[in-house]
Amino acid sequence: MPGHIALPSLLSMHRTPDLVTEIHRLASRRGWSQAELARQLGVSRSTLVHARGGRRWFTTDVMARISRLFGDVPSMKDLVWSYVRYDFPAGPEEKGVLPLAEKRQTDLPGGAVEAIRRFVRSFPMRLVDGHGLVVMGGSARMLSLASRSVADGLASAGVRVHRRAAGDPLGPTESAAIGKSRLLVLERIDGASDAVLALLESQLAAERPVVLTCAKTIDTVLGQRLARLLRSRTTLIRLDSPSSPTDD
Repeated sequence: MPGHIALPSLLSMHRTPDLVTEIHRLASRRGWSQAELARQLGVSRSTLVHARGGRRWFTTDVMARISRLFGDVPSMKDLVWSYVRYDFPAGPEEKGVLPLAEKRQTDLPGGAVEAIRRFVRSFPMRLVDGHGLVVMGGSARMLSLASRSVADGLASAGVRVHRRAAGDPLGPTESAAIGKSRLLVLERIDGASDAVLALLESQLAAERPVVLTCAKTIDTVLGQRLARLLRSRTTLIRLDSPSSPTDD
């Protein structure tokens, strides 16, 4: 009726999500059948049918495959984000977010605690967009506490994290452990060896999220190209500043 505005929550129940429509269009342009698209995404054909009807939602693993398959499409990241933000079911059991452990007393600044909890809660989306954290501060104890808070928060939700000191040599079997983890946490990147810096660059090149701690600005620790890439892919948390974390 004229002048009537439908609520977005009601619309999303009965329409095909934009992301689902777009991947079908892109698959058709590549000459893929629905069966081939399902194979490429590692899902069944019925999953695609239900996704088009808004009756089933893609897991974060599937969205990661979508991002890799169609990453050359400029709008894909926005479509994935919109899918998570608007098309997932709402509620305390909503998909796309992790449960948070009970908040404990900590010496970390309140703003840093909340930023870390937001990162942990939204980690499934970080697997899609590859966005991580850089924690900066002058206290080695506080930096260690921050990295442990990230690792413990994700571990309590069942996420495998590989946490290590950036200055330690890489062991012969460590690459396999890192490859099986969902997040690499490097403590004190300002003391990293060339091998660890190469590892960091490979993680960023693969668009995998990383969490780093550092006692200095990354520009003084990393080369200009790597520092610029890291700034574009992380949120900075300053432990020595009462201000809120900002994108760096």
